[in-house]
Amino acid sequence: MSFNIRRAFTTVAIALAMVITATSCAKKEDNKPEICPTAEYFTFDITDISHNGAKITVTASDELPVDWYWGVAYAEEGEDSLDNNDVADLMQESWELMVEYYETTKEEYPYVDFVSSLLLPANSSDSYTFDYLDPATRYFVWACGLNAEGEVVTTVEYTTFTTDELAFDSVTCYNFGDFYYNGTTNFLIDFYAGNHVYTLELIAPAGSVTPVGEYSIDGTQYALLPGGEEEDEEGAYLVGSYHGTLDEDDYFIDYGLITEGTVSIKRTNAKYQIAVRCTDDYGVPVVLDYVGDMEIVDASEDYAAAAKSGSRAVVTPNHFRRVRTAK
Repeated sequence: MSFNIRRAFTTVAIALAMVITATSCAKKEDNKPEICPTAEYFTFDITDISHNGAKITVTASDELPVDWYWGVAYAEEGEDSLDNNDVADLMQESWELMVEYYETTKEEYPYVDFVSSLLLPANSSDSYTFDYLDPATRYFVWACGLNAEGEVVTTVEYTTFTTDELAFDSVTCYNFGDFYYNGTTNFLIDFYAGNHVYTLELIAPAGSVTPVGEYSIDGTQYALLPGGEEEDEEGAYLVGSYHGTLDEDDYFIDYGLITEGTVSIKRTNAKYQIAVRCTDDYGVPVVLDYVGDMEIVDASEDYAAAAKSGSRAVVTPNHFRRVRTAK
């Protein structure tokens, strides 16, 4: 049982409570929390399910006697229910992720306040759109009430949903020729699935016209380059292998840099067979299996002409992808 969290600071299930209003549920004599009577305190509304996301709204009844807390977690194989012990473990994991996030960003972003909890009162609702879930995966959405000590004092209510299978709208390979001037061929393959894109940068032998082969992603084939004023005043450029969500202007608003793994590309009966077994810099698996057509675009001449201008921005948007804000 674990959270599916890539950016713990921005998820709705953040950490244990520090200050919570008093509860009407009493303590047992052995100093353990008394469980409030069984009742249907929460309703769950799950919409816009895709291969990597869903919009989830949780609403608490006005009869709920305490503040409340909710989250999303993997439903591991064979797991059909959640109890108080499960939720206590999830809350502890959420707290640890939050502390880790804060400790790794406080020097770079000292203005970020340490948020220690996200609790909501009875007769209220909360909504969040997740856009980094795994495809074809079953999840729990759960909610419970907490007392002033941050202990679960209601029955844990939950429902489940399953994300869609990953289906690609298009797969395009760009041949940038000897992009790095080192006697190799540089391929970029874009896999589009809705507004989510997976980009693989592959280095093949000189003169290659297709990306068929076996490749290793070793952590050196990615970068985040700052944009210059004449290029992109808003953000930075992604280079290498990565995946993320695009906004309406084709800027990445959420992304992960693919740092390690393998890529296998074969061609049989005029169809490409692509197997990706990688992870990103958050440790999230990037697993793709594709069999089908792939357009190959010769962009080497475009790059050669743009390189002479000395500007990254005009190389072509298919190689340097824009990001709203740097990590």
